[in-house]
Amino acid sequence: MNASSKYFASLQLTPGFWQKLAWLVLAAGILLRLAIWWQQRPVLLDEANLIRNFVERSYSGLFQNLDYEQYAPPLFSVMVKASLDLFGNNELSARLFPLLCSIATLVLFYRLSRRFLNWPAATAALAFVAFGKIFIDYATQCKQYAADGLATILLLELFFRISPPKGFNRNTFIWSLMGAVIIWFSMPSVFTLAGIGIYWLIKSWQLKSKKAFLGSVFAGCCWILSFAIYFRLLLLQNAQSDYLQNFHRDYFLAFPPLNLADLQLLGNQLNRIVSKAIGKTAIAVILTAIAFTAVLREIVLHRKEARYQVILCLLLLPIFFCFAASALKYYSLLARLTLFFLPLLILLVFLGLQGLAKTRLLSGIIAVLVIIVLGNSQQLTAINQPFHSDFAEVRDGLQFIARQQQPDEVIIASDDVLPVVRYYTQHHQTPIQLQNVDLAALGYGNSLATKLDSLRHLGHQKVWVVASIHDPAFAEILAQPDRILKREDHYFSYALLYKLQ
Repeated sequence: MNASSKYFASLQLTPGFWQKLAWLVLAAGILLRLAIWWQQRPVLLDEANLIRNFVERSYSGLFQNLDYEQYAPPLFSVMVKASLDLFGNNELSARLFPLLCSIATLVLFYRLSRRFLNWPAATAALAFVAFGKIFIDYATQCKQYAADGLATILLLELFFRISPPKGFNRNTFIWSLMGAVIIWFSMPSVFTLAGIGIYWLIKSWQLKSKKAFLGSVFAGCCWILSFAIYFRLLLLQNAQSDYLQNFHRDYFLAFPPLNLADLQLLGNQLNRIVSKAIGKTAIAVILTAIAFTAVLREIVLHRKEARYQVILCLLLLPIFFCFAASALKYYSLLARLTLFFLPLLILLVFLGLQGLAKTRLLSGIIAVLVIIVLGNSQQLTAINQPFHSDFAEVRDGLQFIARQQQPDEVIIASDDVLPVVRYYTQHHQTPIQLQNVDLAALGYGNSLATKLDSLRHLGHQKVWVVASIHDPAFAEILAQPDRILKREDHYFSYALLYKLQ
């Protein structure tokens, strides 16, 4: 055996090795988030509408239903508005709080994974949260979903660090207050609180502890009261909205499936969740299905053991309660709305894989498959390359127009980028200097033709158009390339100068 072979043969994957590798993954995940945040990618449609609420409202006004078809928990909104007030209305300050929430989530998830998993499984699970696109995307968006993820992981960390309620002692009041407040920071936290409360009730019943039972009931009543007020003030109107019900129709869990179409929809919904948490490949889906089945089997077989009761109540029940609310059409399974439980799903998957890896051969096979899935879904290249979400980016198009526009040229925009145009021309700390911007919504059908006719009658000969490539209303303009004088394409969008006559 040569010197090189002896060296590699002497290498052992000790806990120290895995700990160092986990720290490296953690550091890379944090660096990746900071790099994308520092890129200052353009504000997106929902971000622009949400920021407009923060600009136009007082702090107390954030405790009411928001405008422009937006929703965000009040305490999250307060934190973002404070950031905008302190550091100016720009991309960095608008996304600072979500960034900090995501980094904190990553650190706490690292701690949480070690409570349930061995070093190799914990390190792999951490990598999926550190490098998964959905986690990175909403770490650097001015939306509440990174805060939802933090609330879930924080509650589980507190579960292990703060003793449960017992009678009306100090911890009872701490838990009662924390749970009541965190609902106003993250609405999905109610699903995690429900799991924690049920675990306490199970343990108090098993221990025949009247004090523990009464303390748990008191804390739970405080949480329920807080959520009832929250629901009445902020959610009831949205829950009864025909617009939102229709918009989320395909994202309400199709359960029970009553026909083949429902069954297909249910399959698509579950597959979409798996694709966001683990990956889109067939290997990812198969691994998840096998691992999830394995962990469910272990929970059933060892249901009387404290460890598996914790896994059931803290990791599985929040997902179950979310699905139940969705089946009742009270919670959408739109990808970003599931982000809060995706770390729990990842933990469950790796719990299952850890249980299956009983021999060196099986461990090796599982490790190779996990590496393949992770390699296919990681976003590490975004450290030095522009990161894009799934929505149109129009800031560069507006800057292109600002360099080219003449005084007599009007600017119009498609409805799905209009709020972003408003943000960059009116609300941003350093607004893009444009002239004659028409901020009226165009709508669809014949409204664009009407708009163009009115501009002709006013004597305009050219009009600038900034639009999403997904807006069909501008097809008639794109179908006349001979009248397009200038054009620049950007991510899912374009800006062009159109000759009216």
